[in-house]
Amino acid sequence: MRRRRPQQVSFSLTTAISVVAGLTTATVGLTGLTGSAAWADSTAALPLSGYAHMLVDAAHQHIYFSQGAGSTGIVVTDLSGTPVTTVTGEQGATGLALSPDGGTLYTALTDGDALAAIDTTTLAETTRVPTGTGSAPVSAAVAGGRVWYGYTVTDAAGDARGAIGSVDPTATPPTATTESAMGSWGVAPILAAGGGVLAAEEPQQSLSHVATYDVSSGTATTKADTSVYGGKATGLQVTTDGTRLLFAAIGRDGLGSALS
Repeated sequence: MRRRRPQQVSFSLTTAISVVAGLTTATVGLTGLTGSAAWADSTAALPLSGYAHMLVDAAHQHIYFSQGAGSTGIVVTDLSGTPVTTVTGEQGATGLALSPDGGTLYTALTDGDALAAIDTTTLAETTRVPTGTGSAPVSAAVAGGRVWYGYTVTDAAGDARGAIGSVDPTATPPTATTESAMGSWGVAPILAAGGGVLAAEEPQQSLSHVATYDVSSGTATTKADTSVYGGKATGLQVTTDGTRLLFAAIGRDGLGSALS
């Protein structure tokens, strides 16, 4: 198999940070910027072999870029897009999520069949939790004191399907737990969390299968399970109060919104 050559990926940092800020908090991406500089647009070229997920860490003035299956590192830049470092050894890093205190970056390792925890100050991996051979986790979200992940499971008939699992990061040692009560999915679902609510999305043909769960207690209780029309969702976010689910879909000109 030919390895992909690194590409110089260019995009508008101001636009990207503003989008993330709008989906999380009003201050993300604007910290430290004042006056006209807060809105001055710029373009940065990044040494990415691919793109999977972007996460803004305003407290540490960093942006994290995962590169998906086939990659081995998470690219870290400052808020202007200048590369700071690459966290290496993260096989197929895809989904990204921050701990509530901002001290830990969690990533789903699609090629590593694991979740990794990275210290956001030292930018070094501190813990790795295996999720099972062939599980290929693609997403991560933090809520209710647990780290949730969407992954692939193979049943007794040899058929692959999606599922949701979780890890208690305070356990010694932390171990992956299958959340069988959270339903069956055709493929590994994309996850997002906010305000004690976990949202899961499975892309289908002209719609998305979406479910939301109350996980504030650490145990999942289904709130809604429905289909959202407008094309496959390419991005998912729960507002910080847990009352709205925002999603970007190919068939829509703007962000869609639904009650969580």
